[in-house]
Amino acid sequence: MTGSKDFIEAARTIQNYANSLGVGRKSSKATPEPASLDLVNLYDVLVTSSPLREASRKLYVDGHYARAVEEALQVPQQHCESKGSLNP
Repeated sequence: MTGSKDFIEAARTIQNYANSLGVGRKSSKATPEPASLDLVNLYDVLVTSSPLREASRKLYVDGHYARAVEEALQVPQQHCESKGSLNP
C-alpha cells in the first residue's frame, strides 16, 4: 500500500496548496490518527476542497493513485489559469 500512502501525502500537499490559494477550506475537525481510519476515510478527512475531491476521489477509491494525483494537481493550475495573467 505504499502507493496509497504516497497519494495521501500528495493529497495533503495539494490540499495545503489549494488552501494557500484560497480555493480550499480548512477542515473544522481534528485529523484522527491514521491507524484509526481506513485509507478512503483518511482521504475524506485530509482532502477537504470540493474541487480536489471531485477531481480525484473516485480515481483514488478505484486504486488509480497516480492518475488521482495528476487530476488533483490540475485543480490549482486551472484555478490560477482562470484568474488570467496580470497586466502591468
